Amino acid sequence: ERISGVSPDAGGITAIVWEPAAIPEEPVSPDPVRNGLLALVLGLIVGLGLAFLWEYFDDRWHSPEEVQQVSGIPTFGFIPEFKGSEGSKKGKRGRLPGSDKLLGQGEDGDFAEHLVMLQNSTSVAAEAYRTLRTNLLYGFGDNPPKTIVLTSAGPREGKTITCANLGVVMAQAGKKTLIVDCDLRKPMMHKTFQLRNVWGLVDLLAGEYELQSVLQQATSNLFVLSAGPPLQNPAELLSSKSFATFLGRVRQEFDYVLMDSTPVQLVADPAILASQSDGVLLILDAQNSRKRAVRQSMRALEVVRAKAIGTV
Repeated sequence: ERISGVSPDAGGITAIVWEPAAIPEEPVSPDPVRNGLLALVLGLIVGLGLAFLWEYFDDRWHSPEEVQQVSGIPTFGFIPEFKGSEGSKKGKRGRLPGSDKLLGQGEDGDFAEHLVMLQNSTSVAAEAYRTLRTNLLYGFGDNPPKTIVLTSAGPREGKTITCANLGVVMAQAGKKTLIVDCDLRKPMMHKTFQLRNVWGLVDLLAGEYELQSVLQQATSNLFVLSAGPPLQNPAELLSSKSFATFLGRVRQEFDYVLMDSTPVQLVADPAILASQSDGVLLILDAQNSRKRAVRQSMRALEVVRAKAIGTV
């Protein structure tokens, strides 16, 4: 009727009821079952995608095995976190064995708890340092490295604390050990042992003092050569002939020489030291060190053909 009214020329139109309309028993939309299944499938797809992205961009360590896979060198030790390992200044005072000198309470705070080998020699951390010593002494057969550089990818990853405790545990094994603070920009080793830093490596290389005059004995069999006055550009001094001569001399006079260096990614000093040493120990913080930083550090050491012997 409506079409005929609009267009009289349309002719007769016939409409036939093919099937009576039926009221649906359930709504066409929404369909809870269908929507739930779609949400489940999409949720799984998005979740898996996010998981793969997280795994791809996650630069943290999840197992000790990953350290060896990323660095490409063996892991020489695992040091559990102990009180004082992060530079706590709220520690107890102690005494160096065989000395009447107080260790720890100085102008720069309390560093006594850094030396867990002296403050708590029966702890799990102390035993871990003994394991590290065993791996260094017997992991290379008849040709162990005598001059070892300890460095890290970034700052505050525990290299100075590791160097100090490793020196103590080496000396306790009867090895005449020398710790050289080669961080000439911000030296910390003398604070750890509460020693003087009026003169040190800088003065020795400048020819102002003899070696015996600047050495300081920390414990039995353990000697420390502090850095001396801080320098703005120590790379030239560390790459000089006088440093090479010094290194050759202490190699003859000591069983082991441990050199505490600056982080690899900050300055060129560790690469210079590494090229003149028998090996490099790369110290990593399991919580703060990142895989990318370790890869970059390893490449920096490879460029100077340094021998990276292991990680801690």
